[in-house]
Amino acid sequence: MRRTRPKENPEPDGPQIEQISNAYWFKLPKAIAMVVRQLLIKGAKPADQEHREQEDARRVQEMIASLSAEDQARLHAGDISPLALALRDAARAIDARASASSSSAILPGREFPGREG
Repeated sequence: MRRTRPKENPEPDGPQIEQISNAYWFKLPKAIAMVVRQLLIKGAKPADQEHREQEDARRVQEMIASLSAEDQARLHAGDISPLALALRDAARAIDARASASSSSAILPGREFPGREG
């Protein structure tokens, strides 16, 4: 079957359509056509595949959760866009604050580092 499509920006006096790839089909006996249809039908997932996909997703989430805020910002925004650079700087501040609060958490009486009183 010959197929065509309209041209996007045709010349005023030129052709308004262009030929694209032809379509072909084969006429098969009914019995063979049924076998081909059955072969082309997508089968169900194996029982263990769903479990494996859930485990993989859980492991990925655990790995992401173990990253520093800066590394998570890089993962989601990249390295060079203005948004990525702003997120990186904010994440560095978060990481610095988290490490400062964890190191000062061992000092008695200082619940809020940097705030006296």
